[in-house]
Amino acid sequence: MKKIHVIDGPITGASFNLTDGITNVGRSSDNDICITDIGVSRHHAKFLKKKGKIFIVDLGSRHGVFVDGKKIAQGREVEIQKDTTIRVGNTVLSFHKRSAKEKVAQQYVTFQTVKHTDKTSQLSTAMQSSRNYTRSLELLLRVSNIFSQSLNIDDLLGEVIDQIFVLLERIDRGAVLLLDKDKGTLQEVASKTRMEDREGLFSKINYSRTIVNRAVKEATPVMMSDTTRVDKSSLSNSMEQMNIMSVMCVPLIHRGEVGGVIYVDSIGLPEGFRKDDLQLLTGLSNTAAIALENARLYSNLEQLVEQRTKQLAKTQESLKASEFRFRAVFENMSNGVAIFEALPEGADFIFRDFNKAAEQIDSIKKEDVIGRSIRTVFPGFREYGFLDIFKRVWDTGEPEYHSPMLYKNNGVTSWRTSYVYKLPSGEIVFIYEDITAQKESIENQQRLERQLSHAQKMESLGRMAGGVAHNFRNILQAIMGNTQFLQMAYSQDEQVQKVTKVVNESVKKGSDFIDSLLKFSRQDIDRGMLPLDLEDVITETNKIISNTFDQKIKITTKVEGPLPIKGDHLSLNQVFINLCNNARDSMPDGGELTIEAKKQKDEVLITISDTGLGMDEETVKNIFDPFYTTKDVGQGTGLGLSITHGIIEEHNGSISVFSQLGKGTKFTISFPVAEKFDRIESKSPLKIRPGMGETVLVVDDEPDVLEGLRNMVKAIGYEADSVSSGNMAIERYKKHRPDVVLMDWKMANMDGAACAKKIVGIDPTARIILISGYQEGATNEIETGLKNVIKDFIVKPFDLRKLSEVVVKALYS
Repeated sequence: MKKIHVIDGPITGASFNLTDGITNVGRSSDNDICITDIGVSRHHAKFLKKKGKIFIVDLGSRHGVFVDGKKIAQGREVEIQKDTTIRVGNTVLSFHKRSAKEKVAQQYVTFQTVKHTDKTSQLSTAMQSSRNYTRSLELLLRVSNIFSQSLNIDDLLGEVIDQIFVLLERIDRGAVLLLDKDKGTLQEVASKTRMEDREGLFSKINYSRTIVNRAVKEATPVMMSDTTRVDKSSLSNSMEQMNIMSVMCVPLIHRGEVGGVIYVDSIGLPEGFRKDDLQLLTGLSNTAAIALENARLYSNLEQLVEQRTKQLAKTQESLKASEFRFRAVFENMSNGVAIFEALPEGADFIFRDFNKAAEQIDSIKKEDVIGRSIRTVFPGFREYGFLDIFKRVWDTGEPEYHSPMLYKNNGVTSWRTSYVYKLPSGEIVFIYEDITAQKESIENQQRLERQLSHAQKMESLGRMAGGVAHNFRNILQAIMGNTQFLQMAYSQDEQVQKVTKVVNESVKKGSDFIDSLLKFSRQDIDRGMLPLDLEDVITETNKIISNTFDQKIKITTKVEGPLPIKGDHLSLNQVFINLCNNARDSMPDGGELTIEAKKQKDEVLITISDTGLGMDEETVKNIFDPFYTTKDVGQGTGLGLSITHGIIEEHNGSISVFSQLGKGTKFTISFPVAEKFDRIESKSPLKIRPGMGETVLVVDDEPDVLEGLRNMVKAIGYEADSVSSGNMAIERYKKHRPDVVLMDWKMANMDGAACAKKIVGIDPTARIILISGYQEGATNEIETGLKNVIKDFIVKPFDLRKLSEVVVKALYS
């Protein structure tokens, strides 16, 4: 079996067997080779024996392993030769012992030393004391260096107890006890013994509490070098039980506070400790106290770092969760959000984030804007003042909200609201909402409200127009009846004929106005919608305005016919005349009036434009409202364009207007194209067929109308009998049985329909003609059974030709 020898160091001369396999080397007693050298780590190195070769491995020692003077790498296997020397700490190992020559030389040195000692004993004693002191200082310095190399409290406690046994060779047991300040008790934290464990006495150090408590209480070292010289009554039970002969206990003091003690004793031999030993142990305790306090502080610091690390990890998790929530909210907001970093002085702003809603609103990808300036991505921001807003918010820190505005940039047009504020980081947040849909919804609602308001106005106007028409037509009928009677009576008088012709023409114009008013107010049910060529209407309009408008107005007409639609010729003529008159009035100093018409797909489009004064937005908004006018009082009724609008809607058409102040106005009209179109030939004028003296009973509650009708009946060759009420008509019919009854429909007390019903009850063959100032559609209100016996229904005012036609029809049909 191979042996390794200690040729220098604290245990010089010792030899150890190297076993097959592994032989551990270190200061701890559990090693195969235990070396009590403070320079040796507790588990320093190991020898490996493999295939007849021996290797050494450094196990991570503090001071390293040197083979033939060279330090080897930790963990690496290095082969040992026969003449190799190995140093661990302060101990040198080799496979060879010292030679005899080396031993003689050593003995000679020893002999010479003894010989001279007798001559210089006093000097030797002083030098020995000095050497002991120097050795103690060296040992304490070495221990201090060892203690300073570890901040792990468990490792340090092991080092403390090991160094005690290295410094004090005469101790048998030792322990380190630390004070638990919360409980006020001492607890053993490290211990060691050189004794064999007999009957379990040394499994745990059974120290003298009397000695320990005294050292703690007085904060001073305590030593008994020989307990046999002490009164037995003053010794503790543990000292007697353990047969403690010598004992030392020194407090561990740091910054004036006792933190524990180092306790050592010797079993069996009195006078085991000297005063120098107590001083050495005291010096070690001072160093150990500082090292233990540092290790404790380091341990507390590690715990604090661990706690802070856990708190930081928890905070990071919270921040991560918060970031996730923020990101989820940010990306799922319906509003667009952009975050900007400001350049120095707010000269420009760089995109740092851009959410999904912003991508959709601006039709641009996030990756296309991040890192770019707002001036580059959205040049229009400067025009709309956003850069000024950003700069102002960045300077003041005050947020700003901006009401809806129409935004156009990079091909995107939308209504938006926006909110800008500054983050504590200095970044600018821009939140904006696309409210185009809401804006359109509000505008649609407002348009519907205007349409409802317009419809309500039209309904009110319609009710008024119906009453006005009845009264006005009665007036016109009275005028027409009497003037046409005069024409017949004075047919040879040119002056009378001239005057009555003018009056009749005025009556015709009044009647046309009433017709237009009723059509506008939707009171006239029967519109007479017939196929016609709109080109004829426009041509007729052009003739009228060309002859009547000032020559300073240049009129241009561009028509691509034919233009087939279904409509009422007279009403459509009134539409174009109204629009052209408005154009004329807007050009008092002259200008250009252009009428254009063409067929486009399934529509006929007409535009009437002028270069006149134009209209502002408010006027355009109200232009089709009844009674709305910009003309002076007495120059306009405010009904022209309202009537125009109503007539166009009756024809299932539409009208729109575009106008600019100082540039002119353009009306655009569209009508649906008629499926079938046959040009309607104009009817030949009606001829008067004189009567043969038949009796006509005229009934009307208006005296002037009654007189006019009486004269008209006489003028066309009939005998006229007249009464002013329904009751009188019934009585007169019973007595005289006239050939025809010409009766007003709406009369006081008993209307014409009720009277007609009673007359038919008297004579089922009665010939009754109803007349009225109301619209022709009023016959819908007459009972179905009565309609069959009423021969005709005519609307006031009517002329002699019309009267002749219906009377003849009643008599002979």
